[in-house]
Amino acid sequence: MNVRNQIGIVVAVATLVIACGGPTSDPPATAAPTTPAKAPASTNAPTTTTPTTTTPTTTSAPTTTTTAPTTTTTAPTTTTSAPTTTTAPTTTTTAAPASKTITLVDFDFGPASPSVVQGTQLTFNNSNGFHDLTWVSAPYPNRLPAEDSPWSVSFTADTVGAFAFYCSIHGGPGGTGMAGTLTVTAP
Repeated sequence: MNVRNQIGIVVAVATLVIACGGPTSDPPATAAPTTPAKAPASTNAPTTTTPTTTTPTTTSAPTTTTTAPTTTTTAPTTTTSAPTTTTAPTTTTTAAPASKTITLVDFDFGPASPSVVQGTQLTFNNSNGFHDLTWVSAPYPNRLPAEDSPWSVSFTADTVGAFAFYCSIHGGPGGTGMAGTLTVTAP
């Protein structure tokens, strides 16, 4: 409750008290009627008069006490902390080696002249036909003897250079027929 509302309540209560004949100045004291003493009939004796005592009467109006409600306001508390720095753990991710598949289909290698980066995983996959894989001069494995499909041979191309390969049934070492060249480049 704000101060303006509290003042309004106090004024309303004071008006009510006054309207109901509330506290005003004390009424004047009322004197009790006095009766003079009668003197005895024809006596020459001294006359005695009894003093009259007046007792004041006081009337009190009912007392009304009004207590305004108490409002306590507490300011919000703000706590400021220094920023906390958290360092995420370092993770070393080794990328999976790249891979490349060369397919032997009918009488072709596909692709016939693949080019890869050193470290690439190569797979020669015979999916159709009676073939083999022969390298002219390379450190990579031959797939001999020729077999009917399906078969595959996989290895990592870890030596940089250009290497000729062919199928000994359908091609030749000079790049004729079913033949190709693998090119391995440094990363």
